[in-house]
Amino acid sequence: MLRKSAAPLSKNVIVCLVGSALTTVGDVFNDIAILSFVFISTSSVEAISWLYIAIYIAMMLSSLISGSLVDLWSKKGILVLSNLLLGGMMLVIAFNQSRVVIITCLFIETLLASTNRLAIVGVLKNSTTKSTLLSANAINTTVTKIASFVTPIAAGLILSLWPENMKRGFQIALLLDALSYFLVAFIFLFLSHKENNFKKRESVKRQSFFSDLSGSFLYIKKNKDLLLLTIFGMLLSLSGSIVFLIRIPYIYTNLQGNPSIQGLVNSFRALGAILGAFSVIFLNKLEPFLRITLSRMIQGICFILFTFIFDVPFALIVFFVQSLFMYFAQVNESSQRMLFVDSHRIGRVSGLINFFNSLIVLIILKVGPYIESKIGISSLYLFSGLWQVVVSIIFLYIWKKRQEKEELKTSDKTTF
Repeated sequence: MLRKSAAPLSKNVIVCLVGSALTTVGDVFNDIAILSFVFISTSSVEAISWLYIAIYIAMMLSSLISGSLVDLWSKKGILVLSNLLLGGMMLVIAFNQSRVVIITCLFIETLLASTNRLAIVGVLKNSTTKSTLLSANAINTTVTKIASFVTPIAAGLILSLWPENMKRGFQIALLLDALSYFLVAFIFLFLSHKENNFKKRESVKRQSFFSDLSGSFLYIKKNKDLLLLTIFGMLLSLSGSIVFLIRIPYIYTNLQGNPSIQGLVNSFRALGAILGAFSVIFLNKLEPFLRITLSRMIQGICFILFTFIFDVPFALIVFFVQSLFMYFAQVNESSQRMLFVDSHRIGRVSGLINFFNSLIVLIILKVGPYIESKIGISSLYLFSGLWQVVVSIIFLYIWKKRQEKEELKTSDKTTF
């Protein structure tokens, strides 16, 4: 079991923390600006759906390709170049708000951002030891969520300053986003070329695309703990993607919100994420799978509560609690996954897992608007919550059975 370590963070980890925080500031402006602009312009869940469909198609393609790039090429070069290009994409959207341009640029942006995230995972994996990985991962998530706490309110206020001319606030938000990406590209220049703290690094041979894909699939299949965690995550992607799709419409319809309310919701979610991620460093006495499943169950209960909430203050409290347990679970899940995977395969295995999760999300984004038009937003929240609670209970039961079998095997060996 991982415990808190007093070992100082390496230079590469600190650079990643600063870069991730600044990227988050820009991403929040980007997220609120584009989603608000599209939904207010169309008042359509379907419009939000098509926006996310473009994003998740890009994520699927990137997940299959980016892993090999991250494992085989310089992570420093990838992070610098991808952030420069990301800044350029935001400048294009800022001065051309046509639907085609927005979707095309977001598609390219997602390809670059997915590669960027995998590269950061690779740097964290290679710049930490088993005793410091959980803490570094938790601190990284905490820092990014601190950046998310105040930024949404500022973004919402900027967009609300010109209610008759939202285009101006939209442009300012995206210009700030572009500036953050350019600044992050400069910061990542300070990454050390030494990307591994381990005594021995396995040689990595260049393989064909299909060899990489099949090899990563077999790698996951052979590692039973990794396979269990991957299947659990894929099933939770079903409820998570539904909530992801309907959160913005829920704010603007059920809560009768506006960009300022959306920013306030994001800030409460960020505050919950900060506490959830930071608490991982200290609340690590329970077994990892137990921490993860219990957290996901509580998150599912919060989804169920949204079915009956039409009041902003109460909704903010539930958003806070839901986010707290979601990020507590996510940091534990990602840390365990990173521990299960060898350093030289982290990019490709993570990419393949992201591909399957993105495929599930893409399917939900396609059929979600139709289902929402038939049963409504509240019913979708109810289904998502029940699904998450049931799946968590099932996997908790499976994990307990596996623990009992392992203890029985250990007991038999000792007796023999």
